Amino acid sequence: MKTAIFSVIFPGNINFFSDFIGSVNRQSTLSFDLFLINDGVAENELNQYLLKLKVNYVVYPVSGLSIIGNRIYGLQKLSNAGYEYIVFADTDDLLSPNRVEASIESLKSHDVVFNDLCTVNETAQIIKKHYWKDRIKNTRIDRDFLIDKNVLGLGNTAIKSRLLNDFSIEVKDDIIAFDWLLFWYLLQNKDACFIKDAYTLYRQYDDNCIGLKNLTLERIQLILKVKQRHYKALIGDFPFLEKNLIDVESLQKKMDASKSFNFIENIPKFNFFWWEETNYLNEI
Repeated sequence: MKTAIFSVIFPGNINFFSDFIGSVNRQSTLSFDLFLINDGVAENELNQYLLKLKVNYVVYPVSGLSIIGNRIYGLQKLSNAGYEYIVFADTDDLLSPNRVEASIESLKSHDVVFNDLCTVNETAQIIKKHYWKDRIKNTRIDRDFLIDKNVLGLGNTAIKSRLLNDFSIEVKDDIIAFDWLLFWYLLQNKDACFIKDAYTLYRQYDDNCIGLKNLTLERIQLILKVKQRHYKALIGDFPFLEKNLIDVESLQKKMDASKSFNFIENIPKFNFFWWEETNYLNEI
């Protein structure tokens, strides 16, 4: 059984990389490789961190690819690398000590698994534990769930690598939520299993555009833009999503025509899933 942690390192994340490496070294099992895509970090600088690893590692340098292109390239390399399980992680986050072991155990009976988030600030101080645990419970995470919200990111999921066999996806570089599209395709006739006892320490800071942030007009506008691009990218293969696209475009027009943005105060306050906030605009 071969397992890989897959991640991408780039200059914007290098200040957090030491924390990430430390959390990798503290895993309750060390029977895995770190499979890393290096997008622009100098080799000598990167090696200063990698030499501290307690596990084997593989590094693929890339040049001239987009953020999405890096990840598609990495997935292509992973599909031919002989791993059985793939644990996804972001190099600006940290892994709970049991995350790899819990993922492997759950993958023995499921194709896609995911864990909860523990939000932390830029210096890794805890903001909120068990971010989604109380909301998910027995919720089925499948394509129906993913139509208008998401909990499956490339920082809190793991898959059986055979899902990547013959897998191909063409995504335009203007897509913001690549992971949303990826798991939409991977969850064909499947659902994802929630791991209750493991978590990702999910770092919240200004440069993390996908983070779980305070609800503002700018945040609402970003989510509407993300959803429009998401539906447009999928609509060719899934025509039924045209209704969702029309709804989102209608909401955007209403917002553009409105002179008052007090509606934000009326959106329910709880721990939103990624991209979920705009689902409540029609209710206001």
